[in-house]
Amino acid sequence: MNIKDLLKKAGLKCTTQRRIVLEALIHLNNHPTADELTGYIHKTHPEIAQGTIYHILGVFLEKGLARNVMSDGLPLRYEFAVEKHHHLHFVDSGEIKDYPDPELDRILLSYFRDKGISDFRIDDIEVHIKGRKKNSDTIRNKEKNK
Repeated sequence: MNIKDLLKKAGLKCTTQRRIVLEALIHLNNHPTADELTGYIHKTHPEIAQGTIYHILGVFLEKGLARNVMSDGLPLRYEFAVEKHHHLHFVDSGEIKDYPDPELDRILLSYFRDKGISDFRIDDIEVHIKGRKKNSDTIRNKEKNK
């Protein structure tokens, strides 16, 4: 689906600024902050104000074209709202990777359905898994022993 169709499907008019912000968000698939997204956009489109980019991000969040990604601190990170997935957060590097796992989705939904949480209907489940690269502890120990 092209950018114009994505915007139209979300009920938005395809303006130049919206198209540029959505293209950047899709291209920067590393969960950028708003400032990182702005920096990327300003390389080729310095005329688009930072406030405009922030406003468009808010509209995209509201319309389901973008999602916030949790991280240990501020600032918020964003992603293009693609297919369902979870996140692996590498605390040693700050990197966040997408982790699609339909089996995990089924297990979690079944678990919570069986638990029968009263007065609560699950709309979605997102798992944010924190960890380190497997070799980072080895590297850290070698540096301590120097």
